[in-house]
Amino acid sequence: MRIDGYFDDQNCPRVRIQAATGQVFDVVVNTAFSGDLWMPKKIVLALGFVSRGTVNIELADGTIKPAELFAGNIIWFGQKRRVSAVAGDGSFTCVGMGVLRNASLTIRPDKKLVYVEAPFEGESPRQSR
Repeated sequence: MRIDGYFDDQNCPRVRIQAATGQVFDVVVNTAFSGDLWMPKKIVLALGFVSRGTVNIELADGTIKPAELFAGNIIWFGQKRRVSAVAGDGSFTCVGMGVLRNASLTIRPDKKLVYVEAPFEGESPRQSR
């Protein structure tokens, strides 16, 4: 099973993810982000995610700042999966290594290819409770 992506106008690799509620949203593939999802609060709320409080996060420049953490479900390779989402400022959305873990990621800018392949047998994604 494979999730095909694309390069946006700024040449960032993107994939589409489906929330368990049915909404589909595009996210930048960000292997430098160790969490699951990063999205604006208005999108997190529209997807029906539930607030889990505030956590301190470390940004790429080393700064520590508080951010609101949410929990919800996505459909990942045909299975419902519980994820956490950091509510960020602006309009930036990304999927991080928390979701991509155990999957095979291919990014080929020279061929305009972006895709994520399902985890190998025996390495299924986390299930929702």
